[in-house]
Amino acid sequence: MNVQVLTDPLRKEILSAIARIARERRKAILIVIGVTALILAAIPIASWVNIATDYSFPSAGYIRTTGVKAYWDSVLQNETKKIQWGTLYIGSKNNVTVYLRSISNVNTTLAIETQNWTFFGSNNISIPEPTDRQSYMYLSWNYTNAIIQPNQVLPVTLTLVLEDNMTFIEFLIQNDIKAFNFDIRIYTN
Repeated sequence: MNVQVLTDPLRKEILSAIARIARERRKAILIVIGVTALILAAIPIASWVNIATDYSFPSAGYIRTTGVKAYWDSVLQNETKKIQWGTLYIGSKNNVTVYLRSISNVNTTLAIETQNWTFFGSNNISIPEPTDRQSYMYLSWNYTNAIIQPNQVLPVTLTLVLEDNMTFIEFLIQNDIKAFNFDIRIYTN
């Protein structure tokens, strides 16, 4: 038997294995480069998403009433003119319950509206509100248009909603918003 005949196929197999390893090594290097690039690209994106979802700021609502008075307690000892909503987060809803007492001398219903939304950036500089603010930041309540008699006390939950909205997040970040406040007008119809 010829040794040359045995070694040629073996040599071909070894050379083929070396070529496969070299190709696989190139693939592995490309995979490592791709994964590294992906990680490096993901770091700023993850930081931005983290900032956006953890973005929080204090706020206040100033209550203006006509025909009713607002109180913190059902025994009407602590009248309120200001709601500190606390620290708000994107995508959150904060609830506050107030007790409304009719000071009207006739049966009536209530209405609510918000006004004078003011955002504050760095150095307490006032920033104009975005024109579409009400689509992602608004106040609602659980009052159902029930008739209220003179001196009747009605507990009402006010809910401040901050939608998880990219336009809103971009507005907050671009303007470096640190706080905001607004007026809550509750009145008899």
